[in-house]
Formats: sequence, structure tokens, C-alpha cells
Amino acid sequence: MICGFPVRSLALLLLLCGLAPAQTLEVALEYRQNLDDKDAVHPWGSAHAQPSPDCPGGDWNLPDLTGARPLFATVTLGETDFLAVLDRVAADDGFYNRIRFDRNDNGDLTDDPVLVGDLARFGDIEQYYVSFDDEVSVEYRLGGAVLPYRLGFRLQGQNQEDGGDAARFIYFGVDTACHYAGSFTLDGATYQVMLGDGDCNGVFSDTARIPENLYVSADQPIYAQGDSLYLTAEQKMSRADEFLLGDLLILGEKAFTVKVDTAARKLALAPVEDEIVPLKLSQAPERLTLLERNFAHCVMMHRPVNPRIPAGDWRLLRYALLQSGKEGDLWRLEAAGSGATPFLSVAPGAEALLEFGEPYLPVAQVSEWSLRNMQETGATEADLGFNVQGRAQELLTDLQLVSGKKSSVVLSQSSRARPAEPSYTIVTAAGENVAQGTFKYG
Repeated sequence: MICGFPVRSLALLLLLCGLAPAQTLEVALEYRQNLDDKDAVHPWGSAHAQPSPDCPGGDWNLPDLTGARPLFATVTLGETDFLAVLDRVAADDGFYNRIRFDRNDNGDLTDDPVLVGDLARFGDIEQYYVSFDDEVSVEYRLGGAVLPYRLGFRLQGQNQEDGGDAARFIYFGVDTACHYAGSFTLDGATYQVMLGDGDCNGVFSDTARIPENLYVSADQPIYAQGDSLYLTAEQKMSRADEFLLGDLLILGEKAFTVKVDTAARKLALAPVEDEIVPLKLSQAPERLTLLERNFAHCVMMHRPVNPRIPAGDWRLLRYALLQSGKEGDLWRLEAAGSGATPFLSVAPGAEALLEFGEPYLPVAQVSEWSLRNMQETGATEADLGFNVQGRAQELLTDLQLVSGKKSSVVLSQSSRARPAEPSYTIVTAAGENVAQGTFKYG
């Protein structure tokens, strides 16, 4: 009872007045292996498991090993550590091309199938790349639950014939080959969702963050780590539907907190109850992601209308726009914040405008890394890069023709869904042409 008024009557009155308390949307998540539908779009994630010449402590039963210097690595999923041993099929193989993986987590690597990779060598410095066709299905522990997971492996590195620190020159890549999927209905629309394990650690709930001490220059997109959320109201998922996972989601005019409970296989979207502040956008994006300065919040926006976000200093991470051409053609433009993208302060009672997008300016320049390499090594060649920069110093990351058979934009011969590659001419102060050519995508 509240002030003598029955709670049950108050709830009924609110319902009759159209003010029913907003309900949390609970989305059941279904575990899926990527191989179940190879033609569909899947989330992707990877991690590096650092190899070591020393076997970690434990009561291990190891098979006979062929290589003179086997390496050991720990692959962590949730609360479970799996041991991997890098070995060679034959003693004279130039690089590690066999993996023994304790997939059943019983400490015995003699009862697990052996993974053998395809060995490829590049150049004269004994640089190798090893791909493994076979993937591994395991079970791991997280939050009191035992969960399934599927993963694959890659090896890359430089062989050390002199017996040096081989592990230091080897990248042992662990790739996720599974995800979670679900759906929910809001305001008459059905949304499909997928959760990807971007860090390949079995958690699926790591929100976006920028690695500590990472320097991002003005000519580079901001690289943020974390898991991913794919969301669309269309029938088919596409790569353009990916968000870096945030703790807040804006769908149209509505704002939700996002909570992933992987152990319970559930995604909860609860209406935001904390104080949030209006934010004006200079463009109307299909999707947009903002990251708070101290990573306290990450906001994902899907076709936002009059968005409201928590107070704080925010930085633009990514966005996507749809724009129509003169011939009725439809283009999707994607961009990411750069090292020069400023923070925007959002505070109660103050008007905040996030300016991004047009006007876009072409920028051709030698990268910071290339300039530094010339200064430090005396190199006489440099990489000339081409970027398109928006109003917030963001960088265009993709521009694709989504629909339409005609376009006033000249299309690339190598990729018919993209504009033609721009050409360049380098001229001295005296007007002499010293170089010319065409940029390439990638």
C-alpha cells in the first residue's frame, strides 16, 4: 500500500492511463556452431594464446613429441584452462604444424584427436603460416554452468634454427567458431540478434574498450576490443548489422540497458531508469556507437530518434549511413572515429550536438608509421595512403552500393559494389610530375 492506495489499484490505474510500467525484454539465446550454416554471416572473434617452451604446472599425461623444441600454450574459456602443445609431424618439418589439444580437460593429451595443419612458407626468412581445417568442440565452465564452445586454430611465425627464443616469434591464433542467436519483438517489429565472442574467451559479455596504452594516430581508426552484437529487423543478417557490444541500446526512441547472462543463455533489455540527457545528431544514422571516456558506458544506437544518453565525455567509435544517389541507387557508408576524433561533453541542462559526417574531405598523406620508419632507418620509400575524413575527423571505412542498377558514380573494376579507386599525381614545387598512379582498396 502506498499512502493508503493499494498497489494493485495503482498498477491498474497506470495501465488504464497508458502508463503501464515498461517491461524488461528477455531474449532466449540459442547456441549455434558456425558450420551449421556456412553461407550465413557469423560473428567472428580471435585471441592469441602465448606459447612457451615450459609446460605449465599440473599432472599432465603427454604423448611422445617429435619436435626438438615443443611449445605449450594455455587456452582459457570462461573458468576453464585447456592445454595445447605445438609440435611437428616430422622432425625435419620447418615449423610447428601439429597441435595436441586437451579438448576434454582431463589432463591426458593422449586420448584427444591430433590436429595437423597445412604448412606454407613465405620468402627467404623462413616465415611460415599454418592453417588447420579441423575445428574443436569443447565444454567449459562459466558461472556455475557447463557450456559448449567450438574453436579453430592458426599458427604464424619465424623459425629460429639457431635455438633462440622460438616462442617469442610465434603467433598462436585461437578463433571462435560459434555464437548465440535469438529474437524479440518490439513495437510490432521482430528483431534478430546474434552475440559474438570477439575476445574468444567464452564470456560473450565483454563490452567495448580501448586497449591500455594503445596509441591511435589521426590517420588510423580507433581500435576497440570487446564482444559483438548483431541486430537487424530484416530477414537476413549482414556484416553491416554488427555493433561492438555496449551496455546501452537505443532502438528508435527507446533506451535499454543491456545485460548478457551467458551461463543462463539469456539477453535482458531493460528500460533505462537512470537519468539520461538529450543528444542531438547532425546526421540520421542507421547505426552509431559511442564510447564513454573511462569506458563506463558504451551506447549502441539503431536508427535513433531523439536519443538520450548518460552524462559524460563521449567519443564516436563507429557509424553507418544510408544515402541515395541521383539514379535512385542506394549507398551504405561506414566510418570509424580516429585518433583525432574529439570527445563530446554531455551534461544535464546543456545542449549537446554530435557533429559527424558531411562534409567529407579526401586526404592523401604518408602515414606516421612510414615517416617514422624513414627517419629511424633511412628508408627512401614511403607508403602513401588515401583516406576520406568526416566532420568529426572520423575515417571512412567502407562505401558500398546496396541497391540500384544505375549510378552516376563510376564503379571499381575490381569491386563493382564500390566507387572506382582514386588516382594521384605527385608534383614538385617547380611543377614537375615525379610520380603518378592509382590507389588500391585495403
